[in-house]
Amino acid sequence: SPNHAIELSGMNLGGVKELKLEKCRITSETMQELTKVNMPALLRLNLIRNIDEDHNELGPRGCSILASSNILSRLTELSLNNNKVKDAGVKELAKSGLDFIEDLSLSFISNNSDENQLTCDGVKELSGKASAVECLSLGGNKLNDGAVATINALNPDNIYFLNFDLLNNTARNEFSEEGMKSMLNANKKLDVM
Repeated sequence: SPNHAIELSGMNLGGVKELKLEKCRITSETMQELTKVNMPALLRLNLIRNIDEDHNELGPRGCSILASSNILSRLTELSLNNNKVKDAGVKELAKSGLDFIEDLSLSFISNNSDENQLTCDGVKELSGKASAVECLSLGGNKLNDGAVATINALNPDNIYFLNFDLLNNTARNEFSEEGMKSMLNANKKLDVM
């Protein structure tokens, strides 16, 4: 909760390399406080929310706060699954640069199909901004063949795992067979789930 983040802001977490705040009701206000915590060694930030808690959302504003902090520039792993990031949140993160992120997770799995989902426009925001990505999770979003060219161009020599949660019955990505073949042909190492 925001109160716990305020308590953390006075601490020095200088040696912490991984911070997992799963199911912790992270909001933009909480993110504002977390950016004040001294964590110079932080490499992996996991803010996956519990899909059963509607009040837990980072949202585009929280992404903007994270993007304007010095935390994002050091991360190699960023997991924002189920955080109502939306296209606007990805745009904020991309403006700051995701150049060191190797593992980027922006999946959304919810029974409410109108809640946060990235569209092809959101994925296009990653173009030229996520050059180190090796593992990309985009399951449960509203993606179709319009995102294929952007995904193929991210870094076809590096990406080895692309997760669309195709086997999940709540997944809403709508790639054609040709689109999937194109992604697979762009990188022979690619493992699509």
